[in-house]
Amino acid sequence: MTLKGVNFAGGGARGVCRFGTALVPYAFVSTSEIVCVSPPVTSAATVTLEMATNLGHFTSSNLAFAVDPPPALHAVTPSDLLWTGRPSTITVSGAFFRAGAFVCVLGGTALPEAMVLSSRVATCLVPAHRPGVNATLHVSNDASSLSAQSLLISARAPPSGMPTLFPSLGSTSGGTTITIHAAGFEGEVAGLLIGGVACACEGIGEIGGIAGGAIAGGAPWCTCPPSEAGPARVALVLRGGALVPLEPFEYRQDPVVYGVTPSVASTTGGAILTIHGRELTSSFNLRGPDNLKGATKCVFSDGASGDTSGVATDASVVSSTRLLCASPAAAPGVSTRRPADPTP
Repeated sequence: MTLKGVNFAGGGARGVCRFGTALVPYAFVSTSEIVCVSPPVTSAATVTLEMATNLGHFTSSNLAFAVDPPPALHAVTPSDLLWTGRPSTITVSGAFFRAGAFVCVLGGTALPEAMVLSSRVATCLVPAHRPGVNATLHVSNDASSLSAQSLLISARAPPSGMPTLFPSLGSTSGGTTITIHAAGFEGEVAGLLIGGVACACEGIGEIGGIAGGAIAGGAPWCTCPPSEAGPARVALVLRGGALVPLEPFEYRQDPVVYGVTPSVASTTGGAILTIHGRELTSSFNLRGPDNLKGATKCVFSDGASGDTSGVATDASVVSSTRLLCASPAAAPGVSTRRPADPTP
């Protein structure tokens, strides 16, 4: 460090800087400048800095000098990164992390982003690494003086098949149940983000605010949050914080049924009925008998609204405001009709 003042003199062996009680010799530059090397420290502190040309005559400037020990690196998670072709976030823990100039140094290169959460915890953004590459990680408070400790970071190839969601679209009001198919990621999945919002999930544990539970023999599933109509970014959250980007999830308006014509049909069935409404081409998470999948259906039942029991017949989509359905054979009486369009 450089001290500036007046009347400095070449002190030889007796010219010193005093950091608290520690004495170190200074290097004379000019009568207005000297250079001192701060002594090693083991804990953070603020000390008084003075200098003397003669050991018995120190200045009384009362300069405050803050000293920090070098950062210590104790652990990193995850240390085994899943290669996704995109950057990954790692969390480092240790001691003496200082905000402002803190960096992670991987393989001799300072990483582009770091955030100090406390003097003991920080996060760093790791660029995409090729599978099989190992690199040594250090931390630094000044991008030059590295921690004495180092840890190894590795990158591995992802499974051959990327995760998928079923269905891939849902209601703008939220609540669509989504099943995660992630073969090869067993034990890795921690949650699901849609539009940057965490979904409420079950069957994948409880990490980072994701509600968790266990479903015996079933695939993990999540309930999507509400959103505006249109595509939304999707990412699978892995244990350790890494994100795996997936195909976008499409939000659609809820279908609404206004009525049906004709309202009377023969008990022998086969009458063509027209369903009137809006957003009838939306398809998400609407279920008919036995959780019908693969085709738009009209369900005829005697149950109250929301009942999924009854007889289902194929529906033909004419437009977003009109469907055509054939009435089933039935005993005389009154039936309710509604479209059921589970996502194919």
